[in-house]
Amino acid sequence: MTPCWGFGTIAGPLSLGCAADAPRRDSATAVVKDVTAIAEAARTLPGVRADQLALVGHSLGAAAAVLTASMGGTVEAVVAISAIYGPTFIKQRWGATPTEQVDGLRWPVLMVHGTEDGQAPFDDAKAYAAAARQRGKSVETLYVEGAPHPLRSPQYRTEDVRGKMIAFLKRQLPG
Repeated sequence: MTPCWGFGTIAGPLSLGCAADAPRRDSATAVVKDVTAIAEAARTLPGVRADQLALVGHSLGAAAAVLTASMGGTVEAVVAISAIYGPTFIKQRWGATPTEQVDGLRWPVLMVHGTEDGQAPFDDAKAYAAAARQRGKSVETLYVEGAPHPLRSPQYRTEDVRGKMIAFLKRQLPG
């Protein structure tokens, strides 16, 4: 399931296919509430293992997934691709960043991040990973050499990267 994303919102006019009057989310609590509702709805779909649900997100979606795993969301694992971890516009828009909420992280996270990401600084990703590990959180990293921010970049579309993400999910969601 893919929510309708816009700049700093869960739904907003900058999202492809989103209505211009879609409601904006202006707090991390509201974002987590929405993502949790989507996850709980996904658990009810035919063929879904209700006890094994992962969030996979890119950019703002990845930041929302990590926040959800840190602020009470009910998922079993997160794959965060090019998440925005540090004190950028997310702090202004949502009032909290994943780094500020790291103490609450309850679920395993695979951080997939490009070393040349100009929109979600690589240094912020490394700092988040270090802070999470220092607190005993389950965080794995997959740093993609030379990868910029866009998910469509070829560095993210290799069998190696895809295979490592799938392997992480299989470890976290066995069966």
